[in-house]
Formats: sequence, C-alpha cells, structure tokens
Amino acid sequence: MNKKPTGKMGSLRMEAGPDGSSLSFEAIDFPKGKEEIEEYVLTQFKTKIEERGGKITFTKKNNENSFDFTVGTPNGDIFLELTEFVRLIPKASPYSANGTQVINIYEDAFRLFSTIKSKMTRYSSNSQTPIHLLVYVTHWAFVIDKITLTIVAHWIQKELPHPFEAVFLYIPLSQKDGDLIQLFPSKKIDGFDPEKYRDTELIIPDPANAILIQE
Repeated sequence: MNKKPTGKMGSLRMEAGPDGSSLSFEAIDFPKGKEEIEEYVLTQFKTKIEERGGKITFTKKNNENSFDFTVGTPNGDIFLELTEFVRLIPKASPYSANGTQVINIYEDAFRLFSTIKSKMTRYSSNSQTPIHLLVYVTHWAFVIDKITLTIVAHWIQKELPHPFEAVFLYIPLSQKDGDLIQLFPSKKIDGFDPEKYRDTELIIPDPANAILIQE
C-alpha cells in the first residue's frame, strides 16, 4: 500500500443534554493509501451522480500509466481521472495549516485552475472515449468558495478545446456525504470578469476549533 497523507475534514455536531448543549467535530476517517483514498472518492462520486438521476453500471481500476478508472454508463464508458487539490506551504506539509486561514480568492482560483490545466496538457483532445476529471480535497483549509469556483469554471470554458468532457470537484463533508460541484460544462455568466476579484480575500475558520457560546 502506497501511503498518502491527508488532512482534516469533517462536520460539526451539536447535541443537547441535561447540562446544556455541546459542540463536537466529527472527523472523516480517510483511508491511508493513495489507491484506497481514490476508491473512497470514487464511491462518493458514484453516490452523488446517482442521487441526481444518473446511472453508473460499473467501475474498474485501470493499470498504472493510464486513467485512474473506467466508468460504465448507459451511454457508454468514460475514463475518470482523479487529482487532489492542495495549497502548498513553503518548507511544510500542506496539511499542517491550522487556525483561521485568509486566502486571496483570485490567487486560489489560479491554483485550482493550474491543477486542472496540468491534467489538460497531459491528455489528447482526440480520445475516442470521453474523459472526465474529478478533483477532490482532504483538508478543511482547501475548501473553495463559490466565487473562486465561478472564476475557475470561466477559465476552463475559455481553454476550449481541451480533453475533458466534464470536470467535477468533490468536497467531503462527512464520512458518507459531501458536495459534488460541476465546473465544466457550466452555465456561462454574461459579463463575468474574474479581474474584479484580484484583491478579494476569504476567511476560512478551522472547524475543529469551533466553540459553542451559550447565553
């Protein structure tokens, strides 16, 4: 098993008791190996697609130096490639980020887009089998806001032609649930200008440090 580091993701749980309410952080227990993490993300992806009325007939892990998975659908097979989005920290693990984070939205959009574009340049646009890209995160500090996602979706659209029929982002929220966001294809927003957000910052609090204030 090739071990792969992950960060800290999860959800907050509030419980009421005889002595008042309490707040706790329930962390996701990510698998320890790279292949096992990808299988976990694939399972969540399949669940979300089927919740939306789609159907996946089978999934198959591919050999090294190929796409991560082949996924069967009623319309034919697709290749599914997975990649993790991280924010690098100089001379430290990207998962070492703790405490409240302040992120520049425009710079973060560029980081995510660069992760996606590195995969664009790796594959041919002439593949006879459709290629889907699934980006995922495993650390709370890498969670991405709506404006950043809109910027990235805008840039992906401008890169056409590229090899991907679809691009998704999966953000786990609990052990068996999360958000699946489709970045491409997406609805075009007329007049949208990413340059307006060059100086916009996002504050991301560490959920494990949340406290319940009772009056």
